[in-house]
Amino acid sequence: RSRSRSPTTNRGSRRSRSPRKRDERDYGKSSRKRSRSDSRERRENEKQESRKKWQKEKLTEVELYQIYQGTVQTITDFGCFVSLEGFRGKKEGLVHIRHLPSETKIAHPRDVVKKHQKVWVKVLASSGSKVSLSMKEVNQQTGEDLYPRTASSTDSYSHSDFANPSAPCIK
Repeated sequence: RSRSRSPTTNRGSRRSRSPRKRDERDYGKSSRKRSRSDSRERRENEKQESRKKWQKEKLTEVELYQIYQGTVQTITDFGCFVSLEGFRGKKEGLVHIRHLPSETKIAHPRDVVKKHQKVWVKVLASSGSKVSLSMKEVNQQTGEDLYPRTASSTDSYSHSDFANPSAPCIK
C-alpha cells in the first residue's frame, strides 16, 4: 500500500517541513527545546510543594469546644465513631448515643446516622487518644454551634462554686 507522494501532498506532514527557527519568544529566554519530561518534572515539583503546604496546614490536636467535620466510620450499640477531617494522621472520636441529634429516645444509633455519612461534631472532651464528640450541639446543615462555650469559661470556676451551702464552714 505504499504510494509515492508528490511534494505538494506532503505539505501537511511534519517530516517534509523545514524546521522553524526558534527565537527567544518561543520559550522565554532559553533557546533549548523543552521536552515532555521537563513539564512532568515541573508538575511533580508543583504537586510536592502543594502537598507540603497542605500538610503544614493540617491540625495535630483537637481543640476543646471546636467544631469539625467528620465521617461516620463505625456504628455500635452505644454510639458511633467519627473520623475527623483535616488532621495529620487518623483522628477519631466517639459520639455517644445521648449526644446524637434527636428529640426522642433513640433505640439504636443506626436509626439516626449511616456509615460514611458526613457530619458536623463538637469536641466535648479529650483525654490522650480518646475524644468525646457531640452531634446534638451542632446544626448538621450549617455546622453552626447551637450551644457556644469556650474552654476558658468552664475553667474559671472557683472552689466556692462547688461547695455545699448547707455544709459547715471550715476555716
